[in-house]
Amino acid sequence: MFDVNTFPAIFLDMEQRDGLFDRRLPDGTYYWDLVRYDVFGALYHAYGSPFESPAAIPKAAPSLVKNVVKRAIDATIRWRIVRRKPKYLFYTIQRAKQEERFMDLIADPVFDLVEHEAVAMESANVNTRSVDAMLARGESRLPAPLVRGSRPLSSGHQAVRELGEWLSRRFERSIDLPSVLTEPLAVYFQYRRHFSRMFARHVPKAIVVNNNGLLKGLFAAARAHRIPTFELQHGTTSPEGAFWSYPESIRSDHPGLTMPTGFLTFADYWKTHTHYPVRHVTTIGSAHLFQPRSPNTTGHVAVISAYMYQKDLGELTRFLAARFPERLFYFKLHPHQFKSLKEISAEFAVQRNVRIVTDDLTLTQLYTMSDFVIGIHSTALYSALQANKNVMIYRRANYCFIKDIFEYSELFASPEEAASIISNAHARFRGKTRAPIFFAPFDTEACRHVLETVRES
Repeated sequence: MFDVNTFPAIFLDMEQRDGLFDRRLPDGTYYWDLVRYDVFGALYHAYGSPFESPAAIPKAAPSLVKNVVKRAIDATIRWRIVRRKPKYLFYTIQRAKQEERFMDLIADPVFDLVEHEAVAMESANVNTRSVDAMLARGESRLPAPLVRGSRPLSSGHQAVRELGEWLSRRFERSIDLPSVLTEPLAVYFQYRRHFSRMFARHVPKAIVVNNNGLLKGLFAAARAHRIPTFELQHGTTSPEGAFWSYPESIRSDHPGLTMPTGFLTFADYWKTHTHYPVRHVTTIGSAHLFQPRSPNTTGHVAVISAYMYQKDLGELTRFLAARFPERLFYFKLHPHQFKSLKEISAEFAVQRNVRIVTDDLTLTQLYTMSDFVIGIHSTALYSALQANKNVMIYRRANYCFIKDIFEYSELFASPEEAASIISNAHARFRGKTRAPIFFAPFDTEACRHVLETVRES
């Protein structure tokens, strides 16, 4: 009926037309908004997307002992936060390393504005998970709540039964629906219970999050206690994806939504790029992604990788590095690839003009040393356009997610075509329209103002 390229638009239309946002569990919980991203991802993978289906990722079997330990740790986290009584509560993801310190390049600049009145829960930096960190006095970050193991839902579960009937009517591809639904529903109820207990003892003025997709329960608990929640934009939004894109008819007051109060964006461009039905949208900019324009004088190439594109982009880079031995190729890894640095480096061992980049270079440094920036789907491609780079988009996987920058870039379908573009860059890029502003400088005053003035009704 349709393929990987037409699936996203059809999915968004169907979920609205079929009234999925109105569906509830027996306890009254609206559940579609809690699981739609996982269902979208699993179906999209079934239709050929490189993103791995949530059901295909092995999950550890639930353990009674582990669950008891996790409950005890979560209780300690709540106690530590209630004791410190922060004005602001943050949820951060510290994955990048700068000067030997792990950073959340999106949330930390906001946290730094109010750090003496704030407590941060950290979900990626393992240093926060130590006993010393949990018991330390002062400003140390605390672990994020721990998700406990849950057994897959049965085929008789209401959500599984209802959505299974919907899937069978609308899609010819099948997914392991009980496994897909188990984790988002379990995380929602666990997070809602955890934060409800916390807010019953202390109500912060506002909550700021770098959203990793686990926070619906936090948003629900905060709204019940009239605490405003602010989600920081951490990537480029796309009408083709389900994370920040909803049907136009679904408004912010729809009872079936579990959303943050506000969305803090990189630039005004993103306010209307997709329909993300929150009540407040404010531009605060980004110190990390904002880029000054730099001249193209080196002839070198930066390739922006990610785990799902590693094979295609690795083969492309090896081909181009052999074709252009006089040029340097910077193969930029996504933070979730850093653990595979040794293996990825070995793939380029015989090509001395390829340098693997982790977080040892900032984006500004990378763009200063490069004239061309190549990728498939990445926020860094937008940042490269703002830096005046020659952006090249490989027609692979879900490259259509960034079709809003096609007119400012060169697209190619093969390594040979990419080599031709590089060889004829002066002619190929000469007439390109200058891209709009995707990233404004970080605006401390706008950030302070929204944290102080927006309220949860």
